[in-house]
Amino acid sequence: MDEGDALDPIITGAVLKAGQFADKAGDSVAKEAGGILVRLFGPSADVMGTHWANQLREKNLNRLLRKTEKRAKKVEDTGEDPGFANPRVASQVFESAQYADQEVVAEYLSGVLASSRDASGKDDAGVAWSNVVARLSSDQLRLHFAIYASIRPVILSDPPDRTSALHGLEIVMPTNPLADACGFSSIERYDDAVDGLLREGLIDDGYRYGNRVYVWTEVGPTQEISFPHDHATTFHLSIHGIRLFLWGTGAGRLPTTSYVDPAVVLNPVDQNDLPQPIQDVNFKNFYLVDKATEASPAQAETP
Repeated sequence: MDEGDALDPIITGAVLKAGQFADKAGDSVAKEAGGILVRLFGPSADVMGTHWANQLREKNLNRLLRKTEKRAKKVEDTGEDPGFANPRVASQVFESAQYADQEVVAEYLSGVLASSRDASGKDDAGVAWSNVVARLSSDQLRLHFAIYASIRPVILSDPPDRTSALHGLEIVMPTNPLADACGFSSIERYDDAVDGLLREGLIDDGYRYGNRVYVWTEVGPTQEISFPHDHATTFHLSIHGIRLFLWGTGAGRLPTTSYVDPAVVLNPVDQNDLPQPIQDVNFKNFYLVDKATEASPAQAETP
């Protein structure tokens, strides 16, 4: 490990505190993985399988810790002390991270771990959020990030007086660019990702996708749809979804109002495998415009 990858003593302390629990869980998973490889490669896989499992576990945990330290460095650069991670949070995060080889999972888990750090190391609020991340697939996390990262610039352009006013508001996103950004190769993956967010309350009840006529069912006789794509998906925002976005970007200790505060930067540590913010995202009613008023027959007549 080179000097740039050296672990901060703060994180090392958290690892030691959580080590016993993490080792037990990790050894169990490693043995199970080794057993599967025995069936694939025969007796020679006894050692080989466990070695591969341990290599993968070590790689993923190191990636998690490096991301967490990058977040801590940003805090230190502001003159603040990032503090200590809570051992209870750390143990659950480490358990989830062992075989989390998707970048987006490591991003969210490192955000939860970084958010749990304080001067006392006693804040265990991240336990619940690490469980939420553990229950979500990488597709579901990518969709969650795409939704809340894409709509935030729109919200920041005209922030509400109360963050709670965002709960249940309907936004619209172009379906194909969204699916491409999230890496969805089939409509089934798209549906499963949406279902996971609905199940966890990370978007509010109800969503709709299809062609523009199907999505905008309430177009009045004097209105037309100005959305620049043939297909759209609508989602309803939720406060729970906003809170996970804060925790996933390492800002879980900040109030919910931070999401609508232009002074607060909410970015991943590494953009790899995370969707870039989608263009042409806005509140659904934004794309309903009045038709151009035609001249009346009386105005059109020549005197």
